[in-house]
Amino acid sequence: MNRNLLEDVNLATRAWGVEVTRVEVRDIEPSPDIVKAMELQMSAERQKRATVLDSEASAIQSINDANAKATSLRAQAEAEKDAVVLAAEATARKMDIEAGGLARALTAVAEGDASGRSLMLPGNPE
Repeated sequence: MNRNLLEDVNLATRAWGVEVTRVEVRDIEPSPDIVKAMELQMSAERQKRATVLDSEASAIQSINDANAKATSLRAQAEAEKDAVVLAAEATARKMDIEAGGLARALTAVAEGDASGRSLMLPGNPE
């Protein structure tokens, strides 16, 4: 600003043989209308920044909520999967135990028939 002012002053004074080497603006007192306009502009800028920040905070909150819900759903699905796997393993173990018992019983019956002895089972009237 000082440089532009210096150039303008030198253009005006050169015709008289005067050269100004330095110009300094120290105080500017704008009119009340300009001050009011500047204050309104600053207020509008502050309001704009606040609106943008609120919007960004809302977006971040929505993302965080969605991530929390997704994490919760994944944990619930994993727990349900583990429960199904445990139930299937328990059923398989039960079936193995029952099959083993049935195999031993059939072996005992077959051995009893082969030896000619009778086998007494519960509910058998002999």
